[in-house]
Formats: sequence, C-alpha cells, structure tokens
Amino acid sequence: MKRLLGLLMALVLVFSFYSSTVYAVPSEQSTADYLMEYISRFMERRTQPLVEPTHSIVPISVDATNGISRFGIESEIRESQAIFSYEVETAEEMSNWRDLFVLQWGGYTHFDMELTLLQYDISTNNAVLLVREFTKLYFAEQQGSDPEFTSWAFDRTFIFERDASDWVLVEQSLINDSPFSPLNEPVGITRTAIMDTMDLHISMERSNNDAELRALDLEIYRATRSGEVRLESYVGIVPFSTHVNRQAIANYALQWANSNNPQFRYLQGVNCTNFISQALQAGGWTQVIGLNVTNSQYWFYTFVPRVNSHTWTAAHNWNTFARNSGRTVVLSDPSWLWVGEILQADWGNTGTINHSMVVTRATPISGTLQNTIFLSGHSNAIHNMAFSTIQARNPGARWIPHMVFSAF
Repeated sequence: MKRLLGLLMALVLVFSFYSSTVYAVPSEQSTADYLMEYISRFMERRTQPLVEPTHSIVPISVDATNGISRFGIESEIRESQAIFSYEVETAEEMSNWRDLFVLQWGGYTHFDMELTLLQYDISTNNAVLLVREFTKLYFAEQQGSDPEFTSWAFDRTFIFERDASDWVLVEQSLINDSPFSPLNEPVGITRTAIMDTMDLHISMERSNNDAELRALDLEIYRATRSGEVRLESYVGIVPFSTHVNRQAIANYALQWANSNNPQFRYLQGVNCTNFISQALQAGGWTQVIGLNVTNSQYWFYTFVPRVNSHTWTAAHNWNTFARNSGRTVVLSDPSWLWVGEILQADWGNTGTINHSMVVTRATPISGTLQNTIFLSGHSNAIHNMAFSTIQARNPGARWIPHMVFSAF
C-alpha cells in the first residue's frame, strides 16, 4: 500500500510539473504581445518601400515558442499565402509612390512608427487585434517653411487563425476605409496612372453669383493677400479682415491633428469638419447661434447642452455657410491657399462635398503666386501631408479651396 501511495504521489508531482511548464496554456495578454511583434514587422515591411528601393519582399514569421505554444507544441506566427501575394503587389505600388515622391521633393529619408494595441479578442483558434498605427515620414528636402515630416494615425484590424500549431494572419484592414488613406495603404493605382498625376488637372467649383471673381487676376489676388484691396466691388463679399488669425487656425490644427480636444465631441470616422470648425473658432470665427440646427445660416457648437449646427460638422453644409456668409471665397486653384485656410474635397466628383482639411504649412513657389501646401485634419488623422500626395492618390476628386476672409 505504501508503495502504491508513493507511486501515486510521484505521478501527481510529475503531472503538476508538466502542467506548470510545458503544458501551460498562455494568457491572452502574452499571446497578444507576440502577435503584436509580428504586426510590427508586417507594418515595417509595408512601409519600407516608401523610403528606399525594394526589389523583393520575403514572408515574415515570428518564433512564438516561448510565448504562445500550446500543449508543448512549438508554434510560430506567419501570414497566409493570400496575404503575402497581396503584400507583394502592395510593395510594388509603394515603390511606384516612392518614385513619384522623389520627383516631387526628393522623397522621404526614413520613418518612425508607433503601434498601440487598443483591444483584442483571443480564443483557442481565433485572434482579432485592433491596433492604432502612428507613423511619421521624414522629408528628404525642406524649403522655406516646409515641415520636417508628415504623419498619420489610423486604426487597423488584424485577424489571425490557428493552423495546427501556428497562428496565421488571414486578414488586415483599415477601420475607416474611406477614400482618404495612409500613404502605406495601397489604393490600386498603376505606375502609369501615378506618373500621370504629375500633369493632373485641378478641378474647380464656382457658384452662380461669383462670376465676376473669374476675372480676378493675379495682381488683385496679390494685393488682397497684403490687405491693400477690398473685393466687395468685385464679388459683393465681406472685405479682407484682420479679425481672422490664420496662424492660430493652423496652430490649433497642428496641436490636435493626432488627438482630440476633450472639450469637443469626437465623431468617429466623420470628424473632419468638426475639427476645422474648432480650428476656425480658435482663429477668431464667431458663432452664429440659432434654433434650427439644419439651417445653413447658422454655425455653432454649444457645450450645455452639447448641440451643434449641421454646418459645424458636415462638410457640404459648412461650405454653404462659409460662402453664403462671405467668410470665405472659393478659388480656382488649391495652390493659391495659404496657412490657416481650408481645402475641401468631393472624393467622387458627385457634387457633394465630403471632406475638409486645414492648410498648416505653405511654401511659395519661386516666380509664381502659387504655394506648395501641406494639410492637417481628422477622419483619419493627418499632420502636414502634402496636397500633391493627397491629390495623386485621389485623381478623381474635385477640390474646393476656401480663401478665408472674415471672422463674422
């Protein structure tokens, strides 16, 4: 009997030992940590062709034996063949974009990337991770007030499945899959089309009542910029006003481009016009409060209760208010914009404006009255992104440039 009891105790000890070591089931957090290591390498491979020539890419795998092995079986993290094939095509498109960026301003020298795990759901055979990507791309050349870098913040979903002992990446996607996407996200444009954007014609918008503005020549434009000429005799609008602090508009946009001012509501996926309205208010725009939130003669955001006009948060409504109130005038060319002014987009050229951005840097183009402009905004978050890049990635868009004149 004693020998039997001793044998049973030995078996218990052996079982306990293996249960606490080789056969330990990892925690969800440790699994998430190792999956994040793979995601980091995946996103670095995705972005690298934007800054240096890439002739070929290789599959990524992460040895996860110490972190997520199950029941003593060695494990690794890898990508499905479909994902790898897609990434091969993506690398080619990224290389084409790099060639265009080199032609435009010498390209980018390097990048910094920060990935934040926002949440995860991990079971025995499936894992879904929500990750925020914050990336900075550094310009190779700067002239005048050109920024040192451009940046973006986008949320991505990564889905893994278990294949025998391995975790396999089977899907990766942007949370807000809008026409506006980060530079390391493919948009399906061929090399020929990318290079054709060098000669892209910029579309324009005019209202029925500003026909006389079409005759506005560059001398009048120059004088207007210096505050020497009033334009009411040309288009019946409020004259150029020093009540608008355009630099304050730009400073606000730069400060909050990659985050949200907690004083205001954040509208997930559709925060662009809410953001520019905040910036314009910081630059001196006064609110026009009314009882009807749908009426485009009003522009307001109240905190108690939290109520806003549609013109505060909707791009097309804001355009109607800005122009009818005389606070802005629509120009024919986005390159005429200056710091603290607004560029809107109709992504599909359908007649409905659906995006708004703030000019946060502008560098004069020698020998012309045009400027190289850089934009910041939300939905998704961008910081000093060159307009030429946004334009090239959205060749079918219509652009609505707003020169800001008056604060009220």
